[in-house]
Amino acid sequence: MRKWSNKGYDRWGDLGMFIFSYILVGIALWVGTHVFYGYVVDVRAQEASILSDRLIRAVVENGKLDLDVLEGNFNIFKESRINSEFIHQNLSYFRVDIVEGDKFKKRFVQGNRDYEILCGLDNSNIRCSGDEMVVNNGKYVIRILTASNQLGKKI
Repeated sequence: MRKWSNKGYDRWGDLGMFIFSYILVGIALWVGTHVFYGYVVDVRAQEASILSDRLIRAVVENGKLDLDVLEGNFNIFKESRINSEFIHQNLSYFRVDIVEGDKFKKRFVQGNRDYEILCGLDNSNIRCSGDEMVVNNGKYVIRILTASNQLGKKI
Protein backbone atom coordinates (compact mmCIF):
# COMPACT_ATOMS: atom_id res chain seq x y z
CA MET A 1 0.00 0.00 0.00
CA ARG A 2 1.25 3.46 -0.82
CA LYS A 3 1.96 5.89 1.89
CA TRP A 4 1.33 9.54 1.36
CA SER A 5 2.79 12.05 3.68
CA ASN A 6 1.78 15.64 3.80
CA LYS A 7 4.78 16.40 1.51
CA GLY A 8 3.88 13.83 -1.15
CA TYR A 9 4.76 10.27 -2.00
CA ASP A 10 7.21 8.68 0.47
CA ARG A 11 8.72 5.30 -0.38
CA TRP A 12 12.35 4.57 0.56
CA GLY A 13 12.48 1.07 -0.93
CA ASP A 14 13.18 2.49 -4.41
CA LEU A 15 16.36 4.14 -3.15
CA GLY A 16 17.98 0.77 -2.43
CA MET A 17 17.13 -0.50 -5.91
CA PHE A 18 18.57 2.68 -7.44
CA ILE A 19 21.85 2.28 -5.55
CA PHE A 20 22.03 -1.42 -6.47
CA SER A 21 21.46 -0.63 -10.18
CA TYR A 22 24.03 2.17 -10.07
CA ILE A 23 26.67 -0.15 -8.57
CA LEU A 24 25.85 -2.93 -11.05
CA VAL A 25 26.22 -0.61 -14.06
CA GLY A 26 29.47 0.80 -12.62
CA ILE A 27 30.97 -2.67 -12.19
CA ALA A 28 29.96 -3.65 -15.74
CA LEU A 29 31.62 -0.51 -17.16
CA TRP A 30 34.77 -1.08 -15.12
CA VAL A 31 35.09 -4.73 -16.21
CA GLY A 32 34.39 -3.89 -19.86
CA THR A 33 36.96 -1.09 -19.89
CA HIS A 34 39.68 -3.24 -18.36
CA VAL A 35 39.01 -6.16 -20.69
CA PHE A 36 39.08 -3.94 -23.77
CA TYR A 37 42.02 -1.69 -22.90
CA GLY A 38 44.09 -4.43 -21.30
CA TYR A 39 44.21 -6.48 -24.51
CA VAL A 40 47.60 -6.61 -26.29
CA VAL A 41 47.27 -6.23 -30.04
CA ASP A 42 49.54 -8.21 -32.38
CA VAL A 43 49.84 -6.24 -35.62
CA ARG A 44 53.02 -7.78 -37.01
CA ALA A 45 51.43 -9.66 -39.93
CA GLN A 46 49.25 -6.73 -40.94
CA GLU A 47 52.18 -4.34 -40.67
CA ALA A 48 54.36 -6.51 -42.91
CA SER A 49 51.54 -6.70 -45.45
CA ILE A 50 50.99 -2.93 -45.41
CA LEU A 51 54.71 -2.35 -45.85
CA SER A 52 54.70 -4.70 -48.85
CA ASP A 53 51.72 -2.89 -50.39
CA ARG A 54 53.40 0.49 -50.01
CA LEU A 55 56.57 -0.76 -51.65
CA ILE A 56 54.61 -2.18 -54.57
CA ARG A 57 52.85 1.15 -55.07
CA ALA A 58 56.20 2.93 -55.02
CA VAL A 59 57.82 0.88 -57.79
CA VAL A 60 54.78 -0.02 -59.92
CA GLU A 61 52.56 2.54 -61.59
CA ASN A 62 49.45 1.44 -63.53
CA GLY A 63 50.72 -2.13 -63.83
CA LYS A 64 54.08 -1.06 -65.22
CA LEU A 65 57.45 -0.68 -63.59
CA ASP A 66 58.34 2.95 -62.93
CA LEU A 67 61.64 3.20 -64.81
CA ASP A 68 62.91 5.82 -62.35
CA VAL A 69 63.35 2.90 -59.93
CA LEU A 70 66.24 1.58 -61.99
CA GLU A 71 68.14 4.85 -61.70
CA GLY A 72 70.69 5.35 -58.94
CA ASN A 73 69.04 8.32 -57.25
CA PHE A 74 65.65 6.68 -56.55
CA ASN A 75 64.58 7.27 -52.92
CA ILE A 76 62.34 4.35 -52.00
CA PHE A 77 61.44 5.86 -48.62
CA LYS A 78 60.14 9.04 -50.20
CA GLU A 79 58.22 7.29 -52.97
CA SER A 80 56.60 4.72 -50.67
CA ARG A 81 56.00 7.27 -47.89
CA ILE A 82 57.70 5.07 -45.30
CA ASN A 83 59.46 6.70 -42.38
CA SER A 84 63.10 5.61 -42.53
CA GLU A 85 63.47 5.95 -38.74
CA PHE A 86 60.79 3.33 -38.29
CA ILE A 87 62.73 0.83 -40.41
CA HIS A 88 66.05 1.63 -38.75
CA GLN A 89 64.70 1.04 -35.23
CA ASN A 90 65.20 -2.69 -35.97
CA LEU A 91 61.47 -3.37 -35.88
CA SER A 92 61.01 -3.96 -39.61
CA TYR A 93 62.82 -5.13 -42.71
CA PHE A 94 62.22 -5.06 -46.44
CA ARG A 95 63.91 -6.31 -49.58
CA VAL A 96 62.81 -5.40 -53.09
CA ASP A 97 64.40 -7.27 -56.02
CA ILE A 98 63.80 -6.23 -59.61
CA VAL A 99 64.72 -8.86 -62.21
CA GLU A 100 64.56 -8.57 -65.99
CA GLY A 101 64.39 -12.08 -67.43
CA ASP A 102 67.36 -13.87 -65.84
CA LYS A 103 69.26 -10.63 -65.30
CA PHE A 104 69.26 -8.96 -61.89
CA LYS A 105 68.56 -5.21 -62.22
CA LYS A 106 68.12 -3.56 -58.80
CA ARG A 107 67.83 -4.41 -55.10
CA PHE A 108 66.66 -2.31 -52.17
CA VAL A 109 67.41 -3.71 -48.70
CA GLN A 110 66.69 -1.85 -45.46
CA GLY A 111 66.22 -2.80 -41.82
CA ASN A 112 67.42 -5.66 -39.68
CA ARG A 113 68.80 -8.22 -42.15
CA ASP A 114 68.49 -11.05 -39.63
CA TYR A 115 64.74 -10.92 -40.20
CA GLU A 116 65.21 -12.38 -43.68
CA ILE A 117 66.63 -15.55 -42.15
CA LEU A 118 64.07 -15.58 -39.34
CA CYS A 119 61.23 -15.45 -41.89
CA GLY A 120 62.11 -18.99 -42.95
CA LEU A 121 61.99 -20.41 -39.42
CA ASP A 122 58.83 -21.89 -37.95
CA ASN A 123 59.45 -20.84 -34.33
CA SER A 124 60.21 -17.23 -35.18
CA ASN A 125 58.42 -14.28 -33.58
CA ILE A 126 58.82 -12.39 -36.82
CA ARG A 127 55.84 -12.07 -39.16
CA CYS A 128 56.64 -11.86 -42.88
CA SER A 129 54.93 -11.04 -46.13
CA GLY A 130 56.27 -12.01 -49.52
CA ASP A 131 54.94 -10.81 -52.85
CA GLU A 132 55.97 -11.44 -56.42
CA MET A 133 54.64 -9.37 -59.28
CA VAL A 134 55.16 -9.65 -63.03
CA VAL A 135 54.93 -6.28 -64.82
CA ASN A 136 55.46 -4.81 -68.29
CA ASN A 137 53.98 -7.88 -70.03
CA GLY A 138 56.36 -10.31 -68.35
CA LYS A 139 59.51 -8.25 -68.89
CA TYR A 140 60.18 -7.53 -65.19
CA VAL A 141 59.60 -9.57 -62.05
CA ILE A 142 59.43 -7.73 -58.74
CA ARG A 143 59.98 -9.77 -55.58
CA ILE A 144 59.25 -8.15 -52.25
CA LEU A 145 59.92 -9.59 -48.80
CA THR A 146 58.86 -7.63 -45.73
CA ALA A 147 59.11 -8.53 -42.06
CA SER A 148 57.89 -6.96 -38.84
CA ASN A 149 58.66 -7.55 -35.19
CA GLN A 150 56.58 -4.76 -33.72
CA LEU A 151 54.24 -6.62 -31.41
CA GLY A 152 52.04 -3.64 -30.67
CA LYS A 153 51.11 -1.94 -27.46
CA LYS A 154 48.36 -2.06 -24.94
CA ILE A 155 45.51 0.06 -26.16
